[in-house]
Amino acid sequence: MRFLLRWTLALTAATVFAQTGDYLGTIQVGVVKLRLALHIVKNPEGAYQATVDSLDQGARGLPVDLSLTGNAIRFTGRNGMTYEGEMSADFQAIKGAMTQNGQRIPLDFAKVDKIEGPKRPQTPQRPFPYKEEEVTITSNGVTLGGTLSIPQNATSPAPAAIFLTGSGAQDRDETLFEHKPFLVISDMLVRAGIATLRLDDRGVGKSSGNLAQSTLDDLASDALAAYQFLKSRKDIKPTGIGFIGHSEGGATAPMAAAKAGDAAFVVMLAGTGVPGDEILLEQGQAALKAQGAAPQMLDFQRAFHQAFLPVVKAEPDPAKLPEKLNAAFEKLKAENAIANMASAQLQPQIQQFAMPAMRSFIRHDPRPFLEQLKAPVLAINGSLDIQVVASQNLPAIAATLAKSGNKDFMIVNLPGLNHLFQNAKTGAVSEYMQLEETISPRVLDILSLWLKARIIQ
Repeated sequence: MRFLLRWTLALTAATVFAQTGDYLGTIQVGVVKLRLALHIVKNPEGAYQATVDSLDQGARGLPVDLSLTGNAIRFTGRNGMTYEGEMSADFQAIKGAMTQNGQRIPLDFAKVDKIEGPKRPQTPQRPFPYKEEEVTITSNGVTLGGTLSIPQNATSPAPAAIFLTGSGAQDRDETLFEHKPFLVISDMLVRAGIATLRLDDRGVGKSSGNLAQSTLDDLASDALAAYQFLKSRKDIKPTGIGFIGHSEGGATAPMAAAKAGDAAFVVMLAGTGVPGDEILLEQGQAALKAQGAAPQMLDFQRAFHQAFLPVVKAEPDPAKLPEKLNAAFEKLKAENAIANMASAQLQPQIQQFAMPAMRSFIRHDPRPFLEQLKAPVLAINGSLDIQVVASQNLPAIAATLAKSGNKDFMIVNLPGLNHLFQNAKTGAVSEYMQLEETISPRVLDILSLWLKARIIQ
């Protein structure tokens, strides 16, 4: 599960700006620092235009209009975001703050000669020694855009892996802070003779639909549509198709494989082995511990989740859920001083519990689907994963597979790796963008050897 701040800025105002150039600023979002770049240019008609980049998230070229009154600058964007600042007399700096969801966050810009992106040495560079094909798949009225990569010199139909992303709006490469883990894994596999299919999530890139309104059942149906698409192709081995899922995708993969019935393999990268409400409870504790939070914050976080997760799990009617969540919140505020003081900040989080995607995850139990799997299963996690805790999930996956009689499964807990399978120090989300490594070579080696032994003949 991922918790990212994603902005789409569409700002409307008259633009009168006396200085072109690039400006760089850093915003603190929780424990994460994100670099924002402001680019100001003059178009052929002589009017000033601007774009904004969220450099560490890989969001570039977001169009903005800047209104300037004297030296005062104001941005007004979607999702309730407002920026107000003042430019220095020499046009070398902008001092101001961004306000979103009732929170005012300082954000200053300084003019720079050059803006460099983060180093990501593992990202493969085109041209590739294999074929890439843009494909479109239809799933229950939703159109999914993706990339099918096929070994160049395959003399017979190739086995194939379908990639399933983690939570949140993800593109086909699962891009996060300019890391592209699915592209890195795909490149390795195709070079080894295994075709890959990577898809944009619903509502992302070239895919239609609304991810926030989609359940795990919807996502499993999308994966199954991709599976049937590959089975229809003459260049893909119909008995050699399986699923590779990361995080939430690691929960979706067993669901899709169980529905398919004849999948060749399932790979769970930080996949879940216990119900979603238990995942979120442990995840919250692990995240705060990685930040060095005080004991009272750990206690409050647990109380917060214990107030709402049972409500979501017990109420079958989504129409009744908001009212019951509000009642639970009033009760929590009456009993907990922190909840009462932070009411405005907590309200958006509580509203998320009623969203179909979150509700679906909280109510999801992966064990019935794992029990149905007869295909080989590889489950890998990192010991520093704070989002899907290895000690909570890997033993549960192993126990369920063993109980159901699966004869071929491998469980791997790799020391020192975080949720993205980077070599890390604490596992905190704030490390993800700071690390140059996209994915540990240990994971790539295990994955490659395991798959080759089962689907390459």
